[in-house]
Amino acid sequence: MSNIVDKKNKNLVVKCEGGICNRLNNIINGFYYYKKYNFEKMYFLWTQQHGLNCKFSECFQIQDTFEVIDGTDPNYEEIKSATAGFRVVNLRYNSSQAAKMKNHESFIIASPKICPSIPIDRALKIIKHQMLIPAPDLCSRIEDFLIKNDLKNNKYIGVHI
Repeated sequence: MSNIVDKKNKNLVVKCEGGICNRLNNIINGFYYYKKYNFEKMYFLWTQQHGLNCKFSECFQIQDTFEVIDGTDPNYEEIKSATAGFRVVNLRYNSSQAAKMKNHESFIIASPKICPSIPIDRALKIIKHQMLIPAPDLCSRIEDFLIKNDLKNNKYIGVHI
């Protein structure tokens, strides 16, 4: 996590708050703007809240393309405080704020929705090819749930967890 305090790097911190869908929406924003504005490092600031009270690793596998600042980490507050000077961009209502990220600065993006300025085909490409990989234990638990409740068919779109 040392790169996050190195002000020479252009870091992108993606706030992951709320339920799973709100978090995934902002993660899509993160992957899009990480590439578009050439950020050097991307972090997911994973908080524990009533909407989703678990560790990142209980839901997803860690990948090389990002680091996780997990709310359960004993050094969470210290690590989070390293982002104090970063500019915050809320993409929920005003996608024009995204243009601020062209500068060589570090940013925090916060949005429970996919930014309206992201083309839908690009968002779908991120979902198909860059999205997070579910944790094996979570996959097993979902599989068990589907079998136990006789949902093991292709007649549903998804299970909200």
